[in-house]
Amino acid sequence: MASRKFKIFTGILLAAILMMIALLYLFRNSKIIHPAEAVSLPDNAVYYSQKNPDWAEDSLGNSDYKMSDSGCLVTCMACTLTMQEIYEMTPKELNQLLSANHGYDDDGNLQWSILENLTDTEISLEFTDISDLLKQHIYPAVRVRMHGLGSYHYVLIIGSDEKNYLCIDPLSQENQPVSLSEYHNRIYAVRYLKKSVTKYRLPE
Repeated sequence: MASRKFKIFTGILLAAILMMIALLYLFRNSKIIHPAEAVSLPDNAVYYSQKNPDWAEDSLGNSDYKMSDSGCLVTCMACTLTMQEIYEMTPKELNQLLSANHGYDDDGNLQWSILENLTDTEISLEFTDISDLLKQHIYPAVRVRMHGLGSYHYVLIIGSDEKNYLCIDPLSQENQPVSLSEYHNRIYAVRYLKKSVTKYRLPE
């Protein structure tokens, strides 16, 4: 009887260790973020959704991926380009521009240098103080995991209350922000853009 109990205990302990290792792997290179203060939402917020039927079935370049399932990042970029008053464009228009100019690889991944050249912007991929960006009216896209543990997804941070950052979620079709707490406040990457000093022209 003692031996059986020991085997059960050992099995539970091993399962707990394996679960801990799996979580450490899933959460690698991530950080939990909370605002130091509230930052008001912008008056010109545009709540674009990748599920909008006007562009949901549009392909990302020559890939097999469509806006509805993989267009969260380009949707975030369309929102921030418009809100930062760099270029006013819908996700459909930005996706068409990128698709026509090799802005995606064969797997539908956004090519940052192409986006920079096409939209007269400079892209930063570095973790930084998000509240400081918001005060400069720069809106960062952050990579999160669905349900905290699932596939990667991007949301656009546009403000904060006293506890959590507030985001435009491309999966939402409501014209209102969602709390980053819905993604456990854990982010895996930051992507934000600002106007470049070098001047480019959008293709005709």
